[in-house]
Amino acid sequence: MSFDRDANLPPSDNLFMADLPEGITEDMLRQVFSSYGTVRDCKVIGSNTPGTSAALVRFASVQEGEWIVANLNGRIPEGLMAPVVVRFSSSKGGKGKGKVAARPAPYHATATVVPPRIPAMPVSRGPVLETRGGVAMAGGKGKGKCKDGSCIRSCTQSLAEQTLPGGAKCPNDGNTVFVAGLPRDTTNLEMYHMFSPFGAIAYKGCTASLDKMTGDCIGIGFVNYLDHDAALAAITALNGLQPQGCIKPLEVKLKT
Repeated sequence: MSFDRDANLPPSDNLFMADLPEGITEDMLRQVFSSYGTVRDCKVIGSNTPGTSAALVRFASVQEGEWIVANLNGRIPEGLMAPVVVRFSSSKGGKGKGKVAARPAPYHATATVVPPRIPAMPVSRGPVLETRGGVAMAGGKGKGKCKDGSCIRSCTQSLAEQTLPGGAKCPNDGNTVFVAGLPRDTTNLEMYHMFSPFGAIAYKGCTASLDKMTGDCIGIGFVNYLDHDAALAAITALNGLQPQGCIKPLEVKLKT
């Protein structure tokens, strides 16, 4: 089987992905990339670049494929630990697992200079749950289940609808904190890490506002605390600070 991955290929719903973690499985692929689109089919294929894997992933539409190539190529999808290569692809030929030909610089295995790549996490999701085979698995729209039929995502969703505070509808009340001055690569997870030490936060209560075109944070976000004192504690501790990595001081206040 041969795979065309020329950069001049027309837009397609079928994408070639490289620089994936070695040992990644089709279930892991679905779980990671279902948060960016509807995965119709995926297949792990061989890679000639040591320590990595490659794959073909087909999405529901050409439009989804175009968006994913534009936003994920050379960036870090949420749930992975390193940038990936994403190109349009068309497959030809028979069946079986094919080896991926070595890629030209800067992606060749012998290349010594690699252009800087900017992490991008266009779809906001919950905290990372666990790490498997070098892949940080996180909640999303994937269909993964354990062999015994159990599924942690179904479990948490059910709890959110029935029991977890703020699960059915995230509160937007006097305990909601507005945050400005956030870096462009801020995600919901980083906001949770930053604000959870001050008190309990509602289920899905951390939201980094993203640019719909680039997937980057626009510099603001919101935190829905369950307790007013926790909101005030976060404001007292963080408002006006300029930590390393921020280009201007944080503005942290109650949402008005």
